[in-house]
Amino acid sequence: MSASIDQASQTNLREAVELAASIGRKLAANLLSQQPTAELEALITECMANLEDVPHLVIRCHPEVADAVREIAAGNMTTSGFTGRLVVMGDPEQKPGDGRLEWVDGGLVRDINAISQSIDERINAYLASRSGTPPQETEQ
Repeated sequence: MSASIDQASQTNLREAVELAASIGRKLAANLLSQQPTAELEALITECMANLEDVPHLVIRCHPEVADAVREIAAGNMTTSGFTGRLVVMGDPEQKPGDGRLEWVDGGLVRDINAISQSIDERINAYLASRSGTPPQETEQ
């Protein structure tokens, strides 16, 4: 009877975590569709504040948001102290909401698939630690 209760408890926990993750994914997708430049704007603002002496900044983003990202970045140039050359490129390989910021000796990437995979790995590790079984491999 105790084993059955433990199994039911583990099942409930797994299902609750999976439901929460599913809801989180749907909310994130909805937010991205409503505000596809919000995450890139945050990256741009953070980067430009620290790139005063960098000669150029290249931003790769989905072609549909390239003009909006260009305006956001140009607006940040006036307040950040960044005086380098700005290049915004529409890259069809970037999903809406994702992007790459690149400069001479560094860069940042916003990739929702990588973030989602990392979340899945952490969820699996948590569930495995609670059940005493090895974590499951996540699909790529």
